[in-house]
Amino acid sequence: MLYSEKSMRSTRLLLLFTLVFAVTAGGCNSGHRFGGQFGDPPVTEPPPPPPEPDCISPVLENVAPVPVQGAAGSTLTLDGVNFNPVLEENRVLFRSFSNQTILEGYISNINVDTTPPTGACGNPSFLTVVVPSGVRSGTVELFVSGVFAGADVFTAAPEIVGFAIGEDGDSVLVSDGAVFLPTNEIVVYGYNLSTVTSANIDDGSTVSPSPSVQSGTGNVNYDLPGDMEAVRVELIPFALSGDTSPLGITLTAATAALPLVSSEIQLPAATPQGPGEWSSIPPYTVAGLMPGGIRAGNIPLQFVIVGDPVRGRFDAIPEFENPIGSDNWEPCSHIPVFTETGDPDNSAFIGLGMVPTGFGFVGAAPFAVAPGQKMTYQWDSAADLPDGMTITKVRLQLGDPVPATAATSATGIWTSGPMVVNNTLGGSAAGTVEENFESLTNYDPTAGGAVWGGGLLEFNAVSPEVSGALSVGSCTDPLTCDVILQADRTYDMNSINGSIFDVTDDPPLEILAAGPVPGEFQMRTFAMEAGALVQLSGPDDLPVVLRCSGTGNPEDIVCLLAGTLDLSGSDGIEGVSDLGGAGGAAGPGGGAGGTGATMEVDAGTQTINSVTPSTPGEFGGGGGGSLDLVIPAAIYTTRAGNAGGGGGGVRGDDGINTFSFNLSNRAENGSGGFPTTDSLGIQLNGGGGGGGGGAGTRRPTTTASPVVNNGGGG
Repeated sequence: MLYSEKSMRSTRLLLLFTLVFAVTAGGCNSGHRFGGQFGDPPVTEPPPPPPEPDCISPVLENVAPVPVQGAAGSTLTLDGVNFNPVLEENRVLFRSFSNQTILEGYISNINVDTTPPTGACGNPSFLTVVVPSGVRSGTVELFVSGVFAGADVFTAAPEIVGFAIGEDGDSVLVSDGAVFLPTNEIVVYGYNLSTVTSANIDDGSTVSPSPSVQSGTGNVNYDLPGDMEAVRVELIPFALSGDTSPLGITLTAATAALPLVSSEIQLPAATPQGPGEWSSIPPYTVAGLMPGGIRAGNIPLQFVIVGDPVRGRFDAIPEFENPIGSDNWEPCSHIPVFTETGDPDNSAFIGLGMVPTGFGFVGAAPFAVAPGQKMTYQWDSAADLPDGMTITKVRLQLGDPVPATAATSATGIWTSGPMVVNNTLGGSAAGTVEENFESLTNYDPTAGGAVWGGGLLEFNAVSPEVSGALSVGSCTDPLTCDVILQADRTYDMNSINGSIFDVTDDPPLEILAAGPVPGEFQMRTFAMEAGALVQLSGPDDLPVVLRCSGTGNPEDIVCLLAGTLDLSGSDGIEGVSDLGGAGGAAGPGGGAGGTGATMEVDAGTQTINSVTPSTPGEFGGGGGGSLDLVIPAAIYTTRAGNAGGGGGGVRGDDGINTFSFNLSNRAENGSGGFPTTDSLGIQLNGGGGGGGGGAGTRRPTTTASPVVNNGGGG
């Protein structure tokens, strides 16, 4: 048995060896010597030799530093072969991952070895490139003489554009030192924020890390502008140093090399003053956007600015850091603006007389979430920077309020990331783009290939558009009048001829000349600051028409009403013995007052014959009830009717009666009227009319017959 098993095992080994040998031998003699497979025709010729290496085409081999990262103004070195020795024939592009932003870097140096060592394949080459402003994380790509030579992944430093508070992004951050309202988490948005890992919070005395930094906006009711990203930063409660204190926020992205840190943005933290009230907020920049690329000459600087309440005009002149990293800031010069006749254009915004808006104004700019007034400052960089390459930063802090009481705390500071400016000797290129719209193709917005159609005209964050702004002063041409009614001043608006005068001092100062249409105030823009007091002269029932043509830019504010506009109607008249008083006439902002009640009493029978009830005010207070009961003699000398409810720009008070007698057997006092608002939702409140007073009875003496006291008009 054992022998048999051994014999069988030996047989199996022999068969296995024979099979392996047969397959091996068969492979050697099958005729498929040069790689043919089973079923292929026989191949007896050797394969062709591999192609010669391409030592002519440009190839990008390495990008330094490693990892490939940096902010605007930093320098990268690209190594490879066969770059073009003519610097202008080489291009380095920085393309965002979304492919929405493509910026060209500035090649500062190139070296091509045209006599390579023996055995080298191609000409060893390297170049240095300056990272452009507004760079996004994505790829860095090299093109040589128009031929793609290679690419690498590039990580850009975080760049803060703005902040948003609350579900709608337009809330005020309030802190009592222990808790933040409405939330202890704010949204910071901008570019290159997907890699942010931490945030620092500067409360003016201590810099502390945020307890939590999370990616994305969370559950909010707004969308981020295109190509932007956001993080949610948890705040640390702290004791405020003033009525409104700035919180400085910086973001950090951890990398395999040195961390990438953003510039700082300040957001206002107000202190509570009561239920639903907080300290006033001086102007803060809620968003700022610098143009991308390597810039020169005229550089548009864009900001969105908010204050609460809207008070005062401010100087808003940006500053540049000279040199970068020195904390030495100098004012940016403004591009001179002239009219077609060659005269200075006094309506152009040059940084003086900026009027911020309140938190109720939204949609200020396509790059901002929070509300505010958009401002564009045209910086003449050639006047401030030397020829050649300069790397700087820009910051904005509004100052010198007019009037000086416009703010009680320091205004906020917004600081940009690095900006690359290259003013070549002799100035930057200039020219014009003209379009006469001669053909339908050129202005048909539905034509896909049209010059001005196919969705081509849309916001470009890399090259922000120019915006106008408000200016201050009197004028006579309605199409160029920008009227600002300043805080702490008193004005008279004549609704008959459309003129406006400053009547704070004597003699009055004309702000707006009489218009061409009676009853209309015609101007380009109109802004009434919080704290301004405006009264109307003219018929009480004449509507107030503010006709503003606008600047032509849909992002500019056309009409701002933040002060006190007195649109009251006339007072009602007292009732007489035989008739209730008539209500006051309606004013432009409210309804007519109600009519007082009328009561008839039969002196002989000492009974009440009839009562005509009081009427409520139009959109306003309810009418007072009448007392239709005659009290016996010698008990009460007077029984007055009940008062009508009040009207007003805020809810009117309920009617009151000051007679000190027993309040039994009395009718209802009139209810207070609610304010009326316009259907557009503008904060222009009109007071409804007061309700008419109720009628009552009285006795001249305790034994005399009763007579009536009819109600007065509302």
